[in-house]
Amino acid sequence: MGQDIHFSQYNQSPLNLNPSLTGNFNAKYRLVGNFRNQWSSIGEGYKTYSFSAEGKNLFKVKRISYGLLLFQDQAGSENLTQSNFAINFNYSQNLNYDSTLSVSIGAGLSYQQVKVDVNSFSFDKQYVGNSYNPNNPNGENFNSESFGYFNPSVGSHINYAINSDNAIKFGIAFHNLLRPKNSFLQLEDQQLEMRTAYHFSSTFLVNQLIDIQPSVLFMKQGKAQEVITGSNLRYYFEKTRYARKAITGGVFYRNKDAAIINVGLELTQTSLSFSYDIGTSDLTQANNNKGGLEISIVHLINNYKPHYKRGTKCPNFM
Repeated sequence: MGQDIHFSQYNQSPLNLNPSLTGNFNAKYRLVGNFRNQWSSIGEGYKTYSFSAEGKNLFKVKRISYGLLLFQDQAGSENLTQSNFAINFNYSQNLNYDSTLSVSIGAGLSYQQVKVDVNSFSFDKQYVGNSYNPNNPNGENFNSESFGYFNPSVGSHINYAINSDNAIKFGIAFHNLLRPKNSFLQLEDQQLEMRTAYHFSSTFLVNQLIDIQPSVLFMKQGKAQEVITGSNLRYYFEKTRYARKAITGGVFYRNKDAAIINVGLELTQTSLSFSYDIGTSDLTQANNNKGGLEISIVHLINNYKPHYKRGTKCPNFM
């Protein structure tokens, strides 16, 4: 997606999706880890690691949440690496008396660094006839092998809890607001395009042991667009007042790119999800329909007892 990282399990990487999703969970703290290995069948491919930690009640203010986000994206054998450190804040406000309708507004500030190992490249001027000598001058004028920039983002979402088992959520986020220079040569016309993300997710109860979780993501960055649609189905093998354990499975589709198969396990405070992208684009001739493996883990700490206390209801979209 343009120059930014992206996950097929976008709902399992909330701080990468929208800063207003910071603190949107039924617990005091949340830890999230994500790993993606894409296109490993053609060369080195892409490896993406992400970790986030969130908390609520900043300075004992109940409506303010905070979060930290780290990620690293490594592309290809030339070790093109993008690293990010971000801090997010979010303010939530109930819009009605029974706290079933709420709005959240969030903002984040990140510092991103991009670096590359120039010595791993081969340049035409390093060839003499048919012989290649890496010690020959490459003839290129790199100002630096790394550069960095600060990068703010903002977002908002509305959450409507119809009841304790049915809910919908809609959000919008804007990333790369300052459109920083994105060039090792610091060229003025090489800027990182702003990325806009629209997302919808929901949970609907089918019966006491099964619910469905349809969701949609639309992102636009410059001329690039990405649309992911699909749904998970969740089956509870234990559902009590204090414990909810379930298995999940679903199918999603990234427009003109890949079908995404997703399976997961939820154990009250911890969820583990696996997904695999099956390529459907023209790249299938090179990757033999192989796309990307993705793993996500979410852990909640000091779990609140849901449905029995007045306050903003945050349904589980995992």
